[in-house]
Amino acid sequence: MTIQQASRLTGVSAYSIRYYDQRQLIPGITRDQHNQRQFSATSLQVIRLIACLRQAAMPLTDIKRYLDLLPGGTQTMPARYAIMQQQQQSLLAQLQALQDHLTLIETKMASYEAQMSTTQCVRCAR
Repeated sequence: MTIQQASRLTGVSAYSIRYYDQRQLIPGITRDQHNQRQFSATSLQVIRLIACLRQAAMPLTDIKRYLDLLPGGTQTMPARYAIMQQQQQSLLAQLQALQDHLTLIETKMASYEAQMSTTQCVRCAR
């Protein structure tokens, strides 16, 4: 399967797939007689996993470390768990920060709404 087909099936741009390949993140990529990348079912699964982890804001260095551990099977499970746990903590901190920002914005909006409704009532009374 070509890079364009892999891109269509995974929803990841061909540019990103090439970048991940250059970073040696995707196993199972071979080259045909024209030196074009050929993707296996396994490589498509890895591309989807990378895309998911990137959307979860995991740095590529951590993704590489995680993917390098996968062939180790159950022996590397604690290390893989630790990587995911670290990412979970990072996301929870980001989520809390976003919640704090949202609370501030909602407080400001409520203040403005109260001031605007008071101003409109004063204008109506004239």
